[in-house]
This record gives sequence, structure tokens and C-alpha cells, in this order.
Amino acid sequence: MSIQPKVIALGFFDGVHLGHAALLRRAAEEAAARGVTSAVFTFDRVPKEVVTGIPCPLINSPADRADLVRRLYGIRDVI
Repeated sequence: MSIQPKVIALGFFDGVHLGHAALLRRAAEEAAARGVTSAVFTFDRVPKEVVTGIPCPLINSPADRADLVRRLYGIRDVI
């Protein structure tokens, strides 16, 4: 990953539901309009697990989430 201007969507993106889809589409559109890279900054654990310390089952793996956002929404970088 290079250090270049990016439009970054921040979130866990578990399951990539409709709200996530809207945010990811908007990030990709804005990046295209600005001529910069689209990116997602995501996490390896559910935020609730970080706060409570109680493990939470994942809907999909980090690799699955990265594949989904790239394939379905045209996001280039996954951080």
C-alpha cells in the first residue's frame, strides 16, 4: 500500500449490509471524482468485543470482508 491521497471508509463492515453498501459506494464515488484511491480501514475484531472483552462470532473473516469490498464496491485498498 502506497502513501497517496485516498478516500477512506472507516468501519468493521461485518456482513456488508445495506448501510455499509451505501458508505462503500459513496467512498468509491468520491475517490473517483477526486481522482484518488478508494480505501477501507477495517478491524480484525468486532467493536463490542474490544469494549466488553467478550468474544463475538464473526459473520465473515477479514479476508472475506476485504474480498467483498473490493469485488462488490470497487474499493482498491483495504487497511
